[in-house]
Amino acid sequence: MQEIVGGRPNNVDLRQGFPFADGAGAIIATSDRSDNAIVLYKLDPATGRIDETPRLRLPTGWPEVYGVCLGRMGADFVAVATSKIGEVGVWRLNIDAAGAIGGERIVDYALGSIAEGCVVDDRFGRYYVAQEMVGLWRADLTDATGAGKIQVDRVGGDGNLWADVE
Repeated sequence: MQEIVGGRPNNVDLRQGFPFADGAGAIIATSDRSDNAIVLYKLDPATGRIDETPRLRLPTGWPEVYGVCLGRMGADFVAVATSKIGEVGVWRLNIDAAGAIGGERIVDYALGSIAEGCVVDDRFGRYYVAQEMVGLWRADLTDATGAGKIQVDRVGGDGNLWADVE
């Protein structure tokens, strides 16, 4: 239906009901490896097309962003991102008085090897990250250092997963 030129997007996620200044709608996030940012777009509900002008390019500060997912933490929207060398970050998204979207990093830690896929469980305030050669992790959105993360399943041996967990 639509192609947006530019960047090197790797993963994409969408959440309904984001309170954009120009009206609520679906927010779309991509992990863009051209500048290692989380890029946020608005989906126009009337046309079903993406507004091609990004609403925000949120730098991760990592050498290579990989995965991205969106979720809710109470009333707030959050973006979770992962990197090719295992960093994990969570950003609380906000809108300033002028209507511009911003993001504040509230979680920052490293798993130690490539991580990509992620998903947020809004109901329980948790997110899951796939560490490709290791397994699946669960953490609370409020755990700033990842110290309380729990390995849900592992690759090989006594685990139920195969390597390259996405």
